Amino acid sequence: MIAVVGAAGTIGSAVMQSLGEAGVEAVGFSKSHADPGGRLDLADQRTWSALPVGVEAVLVSAGVSDLRACREQPAATRQVNVEGTASFVRFAAERGSFPVVVSTSYVFDGSRPDFGPDDAVCPRCEYGKQKADLERQLEDLSQDCAVVRITKVFGRTSRLLAAWKDALIKREEIRAADDARLSPLTDDFAGGAFASLLRARRPGIFHLSGCDDVSWFEVARSLAGKCGVEDTKVKSSSLLDIDPSAEFVPRHGTLTVSWPESIEAPRSVLAVERMLENICATY
Repeated sequence: MIAVVGAAGTIGSAVMQSLGEAGVEAVGFSKSHADPGGRLDLADQRTWSALPVGVEAVLVSAGVSDLRACREQPAATRQVNVEGTASFVRFAAERGSFPVVVSTSYVFDGSRPDFGPDDAVCPRCEYGKQKADLERQLEDLSQDCAVVRITKVFGRTSRLLAAWKDALIKREEIRAADDARLSPLTDDFAGGAFASLLRARRPGIFHLSGCDDVSWFEVARSLAGKCGVEDTKVKSSSLLDIDPSAEFVPRHGTLTVSWPESIEAPRSVLAVERMLENICATY
């Protein structure tokens, strides 16, 4: 059996679906949803006993990934993303499970493309710093768990793109950063990759990323086209003009893909097109 902590999230739900399609027995847990496995909160050790003894592998994809929340509430989010997660990973390993921990490309500063697994981390935002600290706390478990640094995953919803869509169909102007770039993946690609790693139980630090990147401005212009709105409604801007409190501007989004089996990094436009189709299907 495989367990997924954070089964209600974008990555967790995709992994649950992939495992189910492969006929692998899996049980999901989340902080607030009534998943079949029950409630499991990384910040509340009293809930950890819900994890069955002897689960072969456990995906730890829960936590606080919102950059603004981490920036504005560093102590509270660190309690979940670092202390709580590290303690739970040790708890799971002691119970005989192989933990697979979701990290982020934000452990790097985005100043160049294709950071590799052996490159020194250089986070610029609080969320990236928390994930880098988590990785350091798990170094002594390097032979007993896997850490996966992953770029942005587009699932079925996006608050930002939904807000942009609503504005565009009202013929309102939107601003999008032309200097901040990302390398998004589809949720089904990420779900399948994580499912294979959970089954293989290979230790190490791995990278999942698209093979190229796009700017948020390019995403917004594509969305305007999908909505049948002239792209002049999309205004290019710098990220810091849009959000002066942003901690850094990721000039590049890609990582060098490193996986225990052969895997082809998809083009980011595939993830963008999938997300835009999901957003535009709501009207």
